[in-house]
Amino acid sequence: MASIACKKRPLTAEQFESIITSGSHFKDADSYISTLMSNRKVIGIVDRDTLLSTAKSHYPETVDRIIARADETISQTFRVLGFPPHRFSNRIEWQKDFIADIAWGKDYYLSVPLVMWNNNSDLKLPWELSRGHYLVWLAEAWQFTGNRNYLLKLVSLIEDWIESNPYPYGINWTCSMEVAVRMINWIAAFEIFADSETVTIEFAEKFYRMVYQHAVYIEENLEVIGDGMNTNHYLTDLLGLLIAGSLFRDLPESQNWCDLSKTELEKEIKAQTLSDGFCYESSMNYQTLTSEIYILAYVIGSRSVRFSQEYRDRLEAMLRLSQAFLKPDGTLPNFGDGDSGRILIFDGVDKPDPEKLLDIGALALNLPDLRTSTEKPPFDSLQLLGSNVLRPSERLRCGIEQPKVSQLCRESGLTTLRKDDLYLFFGANPIGSGGVGGHKHNDMLTIDISCGKTNFIVDSGTYTYTSNSTIRNRFRSTGFHSVPAVKNIEQNRFIPRILFAIRPDADVTVKRWESNERYDMVEAEHSAYTRLPEPLLILRSIYFDKINDFWVFKDSFCGHGSFDFQSNLILGDVTAEIRDNDRIKLSSKFDDTVLEIISFSTGWSGEIIPHEISPHYGMKKE
Repeated sequence: MASIACKKRPLTAEQFESIITSGSHFKDADSYISTLMSNRKVIGIVDRDTLLSTAKSHYPETVDRIIARADETISQTFRVLGFPPHRFSNRIEWQKDFIADIAWGKDYYLSVPLVMWNNNSDLKLPWELSRGHYLVWLAEAWQFTGNRNYLLKLVSLIEDWIESNPYPYGINWTCSMEVAVRMINWIAAFEIFADSETVTIEFAEKFYRMVYQHAVYIEENLEVIGDGMNTNHYLTDLLGLLIAGSLFRDLPESQNWCDLSKTELEKEIKAQTLSDGFCYESSMNYQTLTSEIYILAYVIGSRSVRFSQEYRDRLEAMLRLSQAFLKPDGTLPNFGDGDSGRILIFDGVDKPDPEKLLDIGALALNLPDLRTSTEKPPFDSLQLLGSNVLRPSERLRCGIEQPKVSQLCRESGLTTLRKDDLYLFFGANPIGSGGVGGHKHNDMLTIDISCGKTNFIVDSGTYTYTSNSTIRNRFRSTGFHSVPAVKNIEQNRFIPRILFAIRPDADVTVKRWESNERYDMVEAEHSAYTRLPEPLLILRSIYFDKINDFWVFKDSFCGHGSFDFQSNLILGDVTAEIRDNDRIKLSSKFDDTVLEIISFSTGWSGEIIPHEISPHYGMKKE
């Protein structure tokens, strides 16, 4: 009955009570709701008093930040992804791209257009706003201060969202991943304040009924593309069902949700992750996001299901790959697509942080050498794993003193050539996602160079997905990456109006790899331009002299004919000065570090041209 009702219209109170009384030992909805409110925690396991004292004594800056973010929410000011903060002066417009000032209608969810061409609307704005990360911060701010206004705002936001987004109509019911992330944040927030006097049984019934509706929606709209082609969307759907199944474990559907989630996550972590640990969506940003999903499933799901050793091993491989490619400033290369997305945030920092994720993973899997800092564990680990993360023990000792070493991950084609605070990333990464290349950029043979805290050569980033197809393709184009190329010809062709796929024109192969105490050597080639009337093969080799601290690049263009070659270097936090045609000086904006680029080939001329990069989704700078 519930499944049929959930397809086209909201689940009524009477229907929800029927599900409860017919599927469990509870005689009425009120008694079940009271049980959920009083002793049902599935995400945060720390009791209120312990968390309050621990947070104030060990994480005072985090507490201040959470309260500040909650205060922003009280004033209806929201920071969404990389966009400028936006303040709603009146009621929140949940279906609106408030940057482009364009709203979606409240059509039946299967009829809502995700992309409205040529009007610059970005569906990620209403989606991200509706994820509700700020609800968790409001609940925590109440926990830290006792100020009832935070809870009143939290309750009013949920009630307003439910009223403004009738099931299943409008943009916020079009994507199961968004439904799942929203549901997870709702549950996490409600767990914190469920025992408050502010929560009435009437509101709690409405809340849990809508959460149940979310779970049924996910089950009926799983984002399955096919074996070998599923994405992070499907992983998030499964995580949502796993958490919902743990919450509603008294009801018959719950075991099916938990069993399905465990089975499919076990399968997908092998299908969507290469054997060397890299996310097959060809993106370091989605490497971080999918790692977060798998860690949350492992930690939260372990209270309901038991994941296999194979799952744990592949998750460890993912974390070790991320550790291997961390730059000296603690970030990962902005390689491939990135939408700055997160699943669950307790500490008020809504930008992805691979170091923090590694620390949580190290604690969850008991792998101390994955720790990135000797500082106290991340605040989020306290919420997820309990206050014992602060106890002095062997597992809290950090492996940060271990030297950073050069490494090749052969299946993913990713390489680091590094020593101390010198870092070079080299990407000879094939087209992922079953050859579709959904989040792949034209970045074959790209580089990323850092020294200490200065990023000299960087990736351009993503900036946008659906708001502007021209800009979308520009940021994922060959010319926006530090690669050798034939000018104005893409490595892999784009498909008109298909924003999450590329034509699989190029194969890329690592031909040579050597690494020892004196030098590193890597050589790779791609076949993108063999499709031209006069076929051309491009090969890049990089030699790293570890004794004298320099890299030597050799770009070879192998073929016959006349071509206009171009080799871009996307500059980061540096000032550039052309000394002459064969020497360019890059100076750090932060210290006295200098990187000199010297050309040993004739026929090349250096030019500094304006260029935009996108550190976070929705943000760009010159």
